[in-house]
Amino acid sequence: DTPVKLKVKAKAKSAGVHSAILRVDDKKTSGVDHQIMTTVVVAHELQQPGYAYKASGSVQRNGTTSYFVNVPEG
Repeated sequence: DTPVKLKVKAKAKSAGVHSAILRVDDKKTSGVDHQIMTTVVVAHELQQPGYAYKASGSVQRNGTTSYFVNVPEG
């Protein structure tokens, strides 16, 4: 077992929470060697001059919805 560095680049196409399973598989061994749950959060960018974000929609009873925004400094 030798540690190695693995560079992973995620390119989400939309804002929100995106999850995937990263599978590490050595073809010389049987089965998948390791699985890692990965999550990327992509925020909405607030635009000048008002730095506002508006959303609408619905959610089921006892459900939730989330919105993520990048808040500029200052």
